[in-house]
Amino acid sequence: MDAGASSYSAFMTGGQDSPTVLLARALATRDEEERAAIVAQLHARTDRAAFEGACALARSGGLAERVLGLEILGQIGYPAGRPFLEDTLPVVLACCGDDRPEVLASAIIALGHLADTRALPTVLARVAHPSEEVRFAVAFALPSAAGDPPAGEAAAALVSLTRDPDPDVRDWRRWA
Repeated sequence: MDAGASSYSAFMTGGQDSPTVLLARALATRDEEERAAIVAQLHARTDRAAFEGACALARSGGLAERVLGLEILGQIGYPAGRPFLEDTLPVVLACCGDDRPEVLASAIIALGHLADTRALPTVLARVAHPSEEVRFAVAFALPSAAGDPPAGEAAAALVSLTRDPDPDVRDWRRWA
């Protein structure tokens, strides 16, 4: 794309790339800092197109696509009060049925970011999962899904995770 076309595109989009462009760039890059910056841009978006693009990725069959979609859905629209929360929760909960630990952990982390008590039964069901990555995600998500005051079963699950064989799970706050 030449400089004139790029300037016109920036003018027409208010300086923002389209969600399709951002999602494609996030999937294509191998640079973690660039990917994180793109995801942060998508978290700040409140347009339906960005939300639908993230949902499409989360519903896809590909590992990288699902993980990226979930990473975005967990915090999309956060600065504006999460305008898609009611639509996001069912998508993320559905992804908790994926057997791949990377997807399941990403879905549970997203549930933690959504901070909705309706996610608590799904999070609690994975406390003893064989994957350390999933148990770490559970430890991360439990405090925000537990409610205020926290549900007793959530507090008990967190205490049980302090005895987890994996040191990162036991000391998850260090990473949060």
